[in-house]
Amino acid sequence: MEGRLLGLLRHRRSQQRPHRSHQRNHRTRKTHRQRLPQPHQLPSPNAPHRRRPRCLQPHSTPKSRSSDDGDSYTVHLKDLDMPNTTFDRPDLSAFTRLDDLGLEVTGQRMWPDHAVLACRITGEDRWCRRCGCQGVARDTVIRRLAHEPYGWRPTILHVSVRRYRCQGCSHVWRQDMSQAADPRAKLSRAAVRWALTGLVVHHLTVARIAQALAVSWKSR
Repeated sequence: MEGRLLGLLRHRRSQQRPHRSHQRNHRTRKTHRQRLPQPHQLPSPNAPHRRRPRCLQPHSTPKSRSSDDGDSYTVHLKDLDMPNTTFDRPDLSAFTRLDDLGLEVTGQRMWPDHAVLACRITGEDRWCRRCGCQGVARDTVIRRLAHEPYGWRPTILHVSVRRYRCQGCSHVWRQDMSQAADPRAKLSRAAVRWALTGLVVHHLTVARIAQALAVSWKSR
């Protein structure tokens, strides 16, 4: 009887005790923990850094037309005909800087050796300078001025100046164009500034400046 009980106890202990192979597998089971790099695997401080190749996006790669017609171009994502462009409408008055002189270009004539610009005065001068009454436009006279050259081509201004007559005192006067030039002057204020800059800064001779302005060197 005692022998049977001891046999049962030994059998139960053998079932409850884990097998040695199972313990060994449990101890040697691999974990998912990330191992730290060894000292010899760390990069040295003086080693050059390698940059990863930059992956271009599909929209940033320029596309070219097949050279069937002998031409190629770059595709622009934005339409160049959009209304929110940075360009303004062409303005010859602003290009020649005549708007700073109170003038507006109304026409042009180009010759191989010089250019002529027809201009008018933007401001009106209808009030009499004696009695203060309003005057009536009588006629128009043309005043010729030498302007700063563009591309070393002499530029001449034909300014249309209106003459007014007062209805009260019959006084006759012309439009005020003192912003563009001095009275009885042959050079515009921009031409005088250009001549002084060429003489003082660029060390041009007086004869060269007079030739570029198409005037006599005695003109003022």
